[in-house]
Amino acid sequence: MGIVLSHHTEFSSVANDSSGMRAAVTLSGEKSREAGGQNQEASLVVVVDRSHSMKEAGRMDAVKESLRLLLENNVDNMVLGSRDRLGIVMYNEKAEVVLPLTKMDDDGKGLARDAIDSMTPSGRTNIEEGLTLGVEEILKGVPCGSTSGEVNHAVWLFTDGAANEGIRNRAEMAQHITKINPNRTVGISTFEYGYDCGKEELLQTIAQAGNGDFHQIEEATAKDQKVELDFATAIATLLSVVALNITMEVKLSPGVTFSSDILDNFAGDNVEVSPDKSTLTLFVKDIIEEQRRTFIIAVDLPSAPVGDFSVGDITVKYYATAKKQWETEVRPIMVKRLPDPPKMDLNFLAAEITNYTSKSFSKASQMASRDNVSGAKDALSEGISFVSMKKADNKSISVHAQSSHTIDMSLMDMEKALQLVEAGDLRKANGGIKRMQEPWRTQRSIGPGTSFQTTSQAAIQDSVRN
Repeated sequence: MGIVLSHHTEFSSVANDSSGMRAAVTLSGEKSREAGGQNQEASLVVVVDRSHSMKEAGRMDAVKESLRLLLENNVDNMVLGSRDRLGIVMYNEKAEVVLPLTKMDDDGKGLARDAIDSMTPSGRTNIEEGLTLGVEEILKGVPCGSTSGEVNHAVWLFTDGAANEGIRNRAEMAQHITKINPNRTVGISTFEYGYDCGKEELLQTIAQAGNGDFHQIEEATAKDQKVELDFATAIATLLSVVALNITMEVKLSPGVTFSSDILDNFAGDNVEVSPDKSTLTLFVKDIIEEQRRTFIIAVDLPSAPVGDFSVGDITVKYYATAKKQWETEVRPIMVKRLPDPPKMDLNFLAAEITNYTSKSFSKASQMASRDNVSGAKDALSEGISFVSMKKADNKSISVHAQSSHTIDMSLMDMEKALQLVEAGDLRKANGGIKRMQEPWRTQRSIGPGTSFQTTSQAAIQDSVRN
């Protein structure tokens, strides 16, 4: 168990004089355990700001309550167990390890509670010092013979973000995170307690550079239901990771280059593009069970002979936590080159969307009938991605009523079908999917004035009613 790599291009064939195309690449987390099964083992080091500013607005008390949720039952009953390890680093102007990585059995939880209770705010704030020691401590816990990428581990920083010692500049902090975590194998997330305009930007930078998440708790105590739920979600994510240390490399064939605005598609992600724009490397955040991430790759194409054409290769490497081994998967990106530029036939486009939608419903129905929730979601999600790219690429669709209507109805139906599948009752979902598929299956194209919309809406209503 790990992740499933899939991709599709917006065109199966392109004209020889076409200058560009896009591909959607999807990484999907597989389900690694049955209901009631054990979570993945995890190692976590929490880095806690105990500087004087944490006295304000009960921030230190809120941090303590949050940390206790790691050890005690919370709203989702997601806690660190006897197989998991916890370490605690506290810092003000200096940092120290107050609890080395320790198994969270009864004795270990007792030691952790003592460390949490002893936290008293004083002094100045040196986030750089605390993070550095936190990363060093988590790397000490890597089992002999393993690499740091083979352990489900993380560093969580708890602070109000008000650094007044050490590095305070965002760019310098990002460079420092890269220095202490060169392979991005430690996930670093940040939790801001209290709200101080502008201070969250440094914590967001740390989380992005560390391939982690940024959380903000605005002058609230961890006893509040929303805060408790948010924190429980963070714990559940840590314990449900199926793929660690994920890198996705897209290497293009000679003559193919990434579009000039390629980085716009990866806002918030750690991505590198080679100087010659032929290789893109994406450092993907850890993926949890049944999570799906889709990335759009835009490229510029050279002239090429008619026939099969290799755009490039996608290589995904990651550590599968359930199998406890590294996995590598390679997929080629292929299209056919046509001798003459195809004319834009919007009536044909409407028919193409209709046929693709019908096939997506058919595949989703097959998966639902086999109780394969993930497969049904994949079929509908891929259909939505395909139709969305068609809509984005063909700007003239808006003036062609039939094509525009067909695309809008396709997206509406597949999104509603996806909602039915995600609701969990596959029998009802399959009934709705079959009824929604029927008008798509029987009509080559659908335009305004047909009975399609009424039929589709009735299918949804019947499914929910049943």
